[in-house]
Amino acid sequence: MPALLYPGDAGMIRLTSREVLTNGKFTVSEATVRRYGMRGQYFFENPRNGKWYSKYGVANTLLYAIPLGAERLMTGEIVDENTTTSKRRLVRVAFLNGFNILLALLTVAWAYRLATQLTDSPRVAATTTLFAVFGSYIWFYLRAQTVEIMQIAFFTGLCFHLGARHQTSSSAGQIRHAVAAMSCCGLLILGKLAYAPLLPLLVLCLVIELRGGGEGLQLIPTGRQQRTVCIVTLFVAALVGVLVLGTNWWRFGGPFTTGYTQWELEKDPFRHSPLQALAGFVVDPRASVLLHCPWLLPGILGVPFALRRLGVCLTFAWLAFLGELLVVGSFNNWRGEWCYGPRYLVFALPVLCLPMAAFYERLRQHGLGTARLARLLAIVTCVVMVRYQWTVNRLPYFAAHHAEGVLADYDPATKRWFAQRPVWSVDVALLNATRNQGAFPPLADLSSEAEREAARQELKRYTVPNLYWLHALTEVTQ
Repeated sequence: MPALLYPGDAGMIRLTSREVLTNGKFTVSEATVRRYGMRGQYFFENPRNGKWYSKYGVANTLLYAIPLGAERLMTGEIVDENTTTSKRRLVRVAFLNGFNILLALLTVAWAYRLATQLTDSPRVAATTTLFAVFGSYIWFYLRAQTVEIMQIAFFTGLCFHLGARHQTSSSAGQIRHAVAAMSCCGLLILGKLAYAPLLPLLVLCLVIELRGGGEGLQLIPTGRQQRTVCIVTLFVAALVGVLVLGTNWWRFGGPFTTGYTQWELEKDPFRHSPLQALAGFVVDPRASVLLHCPWLLPGILGVPFALRRLGVCLTFAWLAFLGELLVVGSFNNWRGEWCYGPRYLVFALPVLCLPMAAFYERLRQHGLGTARLARLLAIVTCVVMVRYQWTVNRLPYFAAHHAEGVLADYDPATKRWFAQRPVWSVDVALLNATRNQGAFPPLADLSSEAEREAARQELKRYTVPNLYWLHALTEVTQ
């Protein structure tokens, strides 16, 4: 787990969580708004009452109140992580890391249970789940103290409960899974309004399934039971909709007002071509989904064989992913900029990778030779990807971006080298160079040895291990 706090949006969300726990308010002072960023960058001024609210989803504020509440219970106070001492900040990191571990365990448990519906082998299900998570950039977002881990967890839970409805024939079981799926969907939307289209899509999938339009429906209840499940599903969906519109009205002054209209840079966010972004999500070194999560390819190949068991679930997951891809592709900031990989698309990837279990089972039916070759290729890919993910994870957040800034100050032309490589490739080269195990190519482009040495010393700041146990041990020994 990391020793550093993930900077940016999540830290601003936790400021509001701190206010909730200490003062019972979801608002922050105007002085706080002025201290952190520009108007509208992190907080929204309600035109009806003049109060400032977090522009991010209210679910994020409430969820971060859990680790901060535990911190208050154990230490007696909740510090401002942006101004406190490094030793006290490590305490905050410990509670946030514990929260992330719980969410990661929940995510992996849901993903594994979903994978067991695609294969009869628990070992294949476990291997598929672990490869997808730790052999891709998903691992990074299970560590980072930011909101992506919540999105990953709740989308995975949504899909699990959507698929698990086939495992029970009782009306109570059907209702339980439908309500759980709707609850996960509600948490997604209350955390990020961009997921609002998932609610009608989920309702449509559930209603069509109940009417007999999906795959594997032999366990779906009929008659009165069927109508009961359908009514409860629609009621919970309506409740989620009311909560979303109500929280918008309460915080932003109108049911259809979002918190993203007061920052000058976000007033016209949809100016990019989705087609260009689609190409970027395939081939761009920093935004390619396949470069950062290669397991999506066997996941795609396994879809035809997985539809028989999880037809409605996978249809929903792919429609959600493709819909979000089109929306994100229209953003000016479609890459997510200072981040690792295509962060806007990571929410669905654990689920979309799981059909590779069905693909592997299909290969085993064709003969042991083909299956062994696929297994060998998967192991080699996993070893390579784990090595790259480990390098990224052990370095400070945004090490590659900081290195780019350092070199660009000396020679702006070095930006081209960084733009042509994924973050993990830059991090590996940076780490090897500081260990004297290889050259860092952009340094060679600088005009003098004095500049190269000065840049080399600056770069060392961004190779300090981002490992909690190591920082905690250092603090104790000091």
